[in-house]
Amino acid sequence: MQRPSLNSTEVAALTAVLAYWEGRWDWECPLLFGLELPEYRVALAQWRVTSDAVSLPQVALAMNGALREFLYGASAVKAEAVAAIAGMPKSDLVALAHRIGPFVLAVVERRRTA
Repeated sequence: MQRPSLNSTEVAALTAVLAYWEGRWDWECPLLFGLELPEYRVALAQWRVTSDAVSLPQVALAMNGALREFLYGASAVKAEAVAAIAGMPKSDLVALAHRIGPFVLAVVERRRTA
């Protein structure tokens, strides 16, 4: 599966979502994300270097969890606040999540079976 190409707005939105959870990490996050905070921070740092890092299993796992919780989790951000945090309306972020989701899940699955 080919890595989806992302424009600068999409990269910025995904970076904002990842950073959002780093600042709100609590006891439940390792269960939700499948990563401890130090691992999550490594994934975020790798993503900040290049969006190609989404091909790395740890980054894909962080991205999957961050988007899922940001959009749909018990602590999901209210629709009207999404644009202020992510720089795009919730509907656009949902569309982006659906577009990159299959690739991200394929990378996570490779991690699980490795």
